[in-house]
Amino acid sequence: GGGIGRCMYDCLGGETLERCLSLVKGSGLIVTIGSPPPNWENLKGWKEAEERGVKGEFFILEEGGKQLSDIASLW
Repeated sequence: GGGIGRCMYDCLGGETLERCLSLVKGSGLIVTIGSPPPNWENLKGWKEAEERGVKGEFFILEEGGKQLSDIASLW
C-alpha cells in the first residue's frame, strides 16, 4: 500500500531521507548513502513506513583507485 516505488535510493540523508519514506510502497526498501548512517527509529515517518513493511538499509562505497580504474575499464 501507499508509495510510488518498491525501492528508493537516497543520496542526501536527513530531511530528504524522511521525505522518501512515504514514497516507498509496502514491503519495499529504502537504501541511503547519506552520511552519517541514520538512526531509523528517530526518523520522522519511519514508524509508518515500518508498519507498511518497508525495510531500511545504509550502504557505503569505499572509494579506491584500483576499484575506480576497474570500473572505468569496462567502458
